[in-house]
Amino acid sequence: MAKKSKRSSPVIRIIVYSPLVLLILVAIYLAVSKDMYIGQQPKVLNCGTRIFMSMFDCSLTPAAKDAWPSTTSYATSTAFFSNLVTKGYLKPDFTVFAAPGIKPYTGSNAAQFRAENNAWCVVADLTGQSPDRMPVLITCNMQATNLATLQGLISDTLSDGPPFGHDNVLVVCKGGMAMNAKGVMDWSAILDGKAFTNRILRP
Repeated sequence: MAKKSKRSSPVIRIIVYSPLVLLILVAIYLAVSKDMYIGQQPKVLNCGTRIFMSMFDCSLTPAAKDAWPSTTSYATSTAFFSNLVTKGYLKPDFTVFAAPGIKPYTGSNAAQFRAENNAWCVVADLTGQSPDRMPVLITCNMQATNLATLQGLISDTLSDGPPFGHDNVLVVCKGGMAMNAKGVMDWSAILDGKAFTNRILRP
């Protein structure tokens, strides 16, 4: 009498292996998504540098007062950036303010540019005498509203929100230096050990 094969049926094998295959596919998806997410950071940092250069160019004109926002003139970074574009110091392409998780505004009407389209905070009340190491632009996943509170570990000052959550924060300083600040670890290294009390205008 022929011996019956003990091999499992294809249906049973599919049922057994499906959870494992699903886990592998999820792991691959998450790895690819994180690589794409990390890959966006240089692009966003380049956009931050472009925004800063438009502010710097403005500072060299007779309208230099428009270059650095003051707390008496602006309540948000979105309002300041809208003015920067309206005055012609930055090409009217509002997508430069977008980032992962921050919806780009693809129009050209400054009145339609909203906080939800803006990934950047801007430090207020800078002057020509402000040190080159002072931050000017910081991505909005940093939670502070004043430079005075940026102390200790950088990771402790970050939120879970976009554009980079606790993974990183991007900073452009007054001297033009742009950086992925998470690798610096501590705010004192960026602020050069100095204490500042400038307000940070959030989107």
